[in-house]
Amino acid sequence: MFTRSIALGLLLTVLPPSDSREEARPGTQNPYTQYALDAADRTWLRGQVEQRIVAGHYVYLELRPHVGDMVWLVSLAATTPSTPQVRALVLGRAAHFHSPRLGRDFRPLLFAAVRSATP
Repeated sequence: MFTRSIALGLLLTVLPPSDSREEARPGTQNPYTQYALDAADRTWLRGQVEQRIVAGHYVYLELRPHVGDMVWLVSLAATTPSTPQVRALVLGRAAHFHSPRLGRDFRPLLFAAVRSATP
Protein backbone atom coordinates (compact mmCIF):
# COMPACT_ATOMS: atom_id res chain seq x y z
CA MET A 1 0.00 0.00 0.00
CA PHE A 2 2.83 2.39 0.89
CA THR A 3 4.54 1.75 -2.48
CA ARG A 4 1.25 2.31 -4.31
CA SER A 5 0.78 5.64 -2.49
CA ILE A 6 4.28 6.78 -3.40
CA ALA A 7 3.83 5.75 -7.02
CA LEU A 8 0.47 7.51 -7.28
CA GLY A 9 1.96 10.66 -5.75
CA LEU A 10 4.81 10.54 -8.25
CA LEU A 11 2.36 9.94 -11.07
CA LEU A 12 0.27 12.95 -10.06
CA THR A 13 3.36 15.18 -10.11
CA VAL A 14 4.31 13.91 -13.57
CA LEU A 15 0.88 14.30 -15.09
CA PRO A 16 0.15 17.66 -16.71
CA PRO A 17 -2.24 20.10 -15.04
CA SER A 18 -5.91 20.11 -15.93
CA ASP A 19 -6.80 21.76 -19.22
CA SER A 20 -9.68 23.60 -17.55
CA ARG A 21 -7.30 25.56 -15.29
CA GLU A 22 -9.90 25.28 -12.51
CA GLU A 23 -8.72 24.94 -8.96
CA ALA A 24 -9.27 21.47 -7.54
CA ARG A 25 -12.22 21.43 -5.21
CA PRO A 26 -12.17 19.29 -2.08
CA GLY A 27 -13.71 15.91 -2.77
CA THR A 28 -13.11 16.04 -6.53
CA GLN A 29 -10.93 13.46 -8.21
CA ASN A 30 -7.90 14.44 -10.29
CA PRO A 31 -8.92 13.63 -13.89
CA TYR A 32 -5.43 12.31 -14.69
CA THR A 33 -5.64 9.42 -12.23
CA GLN A 34 -7.48 7.57 -15.01
CA TYR A 35 -4.10 7.15 -16.72
CA ALA A 36 -2.36 5.56 -13.71
CA LEU A 37 -1.05 2.03 -14.16
CA ASP A 38 -1.28 -0.63 -11.48
CA ALA A 39 2.07 -1.58 -9.95
CA ALA A 40 2.14 -4.84 -11.92
CA ASP A 41 1.75 -2.92 -15.21
CA ARG A 42 4.52 -0.36 -14.64
CA THR A 43 7.57 -0.91 -16.78
CA TRP A 44 11.05 0.47 -17.33
CA LEU A 45 12.11 1.69 -20.75
CA ARG A 46 15.65 2.49 -21.83
CA GLY A 47 16.58 4.23 -25.03
CA GLN A 48 17.80 7.13 -27.12
CA VAL A 49 16.00 10.49 -26.99
CA GLU A 50 15.25 11.49 -30.58
CA GLN A 51 13.28 14.68 -29.87
CA ARG A 52 12.54 16.94 -26.89
CA ILE A 53 9.69 19.41 -26.60
CA VAL A 54 9.61 21.64 -23.53
CA ALA A 55 6.13 22.76 -22.53
CA GLY A 56 6.17 24.81 -19.35
CA HIS A 57 7.03 22.58 -16.40
CA TYR A 58 6.91 19.45 -18.56
CA VAL A 59 9.07 17.93 -21.26
CA TYR A 60 7.86 15.56 -23.93
CA LEU A 61 10.44 13.06 -25.16
CA GLU A 62 10.29 10.98 -28.29
CA LEU A 63 12.17 7.86 -27.28
CA ARG A 64 13.69 5.13 -29.42
CA PRO A 65 13.69 2.25 -26.94
CA HIS A 66 16.26 -0.54 -27.11
CA VAL A 67 13.33 -2.90 -27.73
CA GLY A 68 10.11 -1.93 -29.50
CA ASP A 69 8.73 1.02 -31.42
CA MET A 70 9.29 4.75 -30.89
CA VAL A 71 7.18 6.19 -28.06
CA TRP A 72 6.36 9.60 -26.59
CA LEU A 73 6.89 10.18 -22.88
CA VAL A 74 6.05 13.17 -20.71
CA SER A 75 7.87 14.01 -17.49
CA LEU A 76 8.70 16.94 -15.23
CA ALA A 77 11.22 19.21 -16.95
CA ALA A 78 12.99 19.99 -13.65
CA THR A 79 13.85 16.32 -13.01
CA THR A 80 14.38 15.11 -16.57
CA PRO A 81 18.05 14.93 -17.58
CA SER A 82 19.30 16.36 -20.86
CA THR A 83 21.32 13.22 -21.60
CA PRO A 84 20.73 11.44 -24.92
CA GLN A 85 20.33 8.04 -23.24
CA VAL A 86 17.58 7.74 -20.61
CA ARG A 87 15.69 5.20 -18.56
CA ALA A 88 12.07 5.83 -17.70
CA LEU A 89 9.70 4.30 -15.20
CA VAL A 90 6.32 4.34 -16.93
CA LEU A 91 3.66 5.18 -14.34
CA GLY A 92 0.73 5.97 -16.61
CA ARG A 93 -0.55 5.68 -20.14
CA ALA A 94 -3.07 7.57 -22.25
CA ALA A 95 -4.19 5.94 -25.50
CA HIS A 96 -4.88 9.45 -26.78
CA PHE A 97 -3.71 12.67 -25.14
CA HIS A 98 -4.23 16.21 -26.44
CA SER A 99 -1.82 18.89 -25.23
CA PRO A 100 -3.52 22.28 -25.48
CA ARG A 101 -0.21 24.05 -24.82
CA LEU A 102 1.46 22.32 -27.77
CA GLY A 103 -1.70 22.09 -29.86
CA ARG A 104 -0.94 18.49 -30.72
CA ASP A 105 -2.11 14.97 -30.06
CA PHE A 106 -0.06 12.05 -28.80
CA ARG A 107 -1.21 8.48 -29.52
CA PRO A 108 -0.26 7.02 -27.08
CA LEU A 109 1.47 9.11 -24.41
CA LEU A 110 3.35 7.55 -21.51
CA PHE A 111 3.67 9.40 -18.19
CA ALA A 112 7.05 8.64 -16.73
CA ALA A 113 9.77 9.47 -14.24
CA VAL A 114 12.88 9.88 -16.41
CA ARG A 115 16.49 9.45 -15.33
CA SER A 116 19.83 9.36 -17.11
CA ALA A 117 20.89 5.95 -18.42
CA THR A 118 24.56 6.92 -18.42
CA PRO A 119 26.57 6.63 -15.20
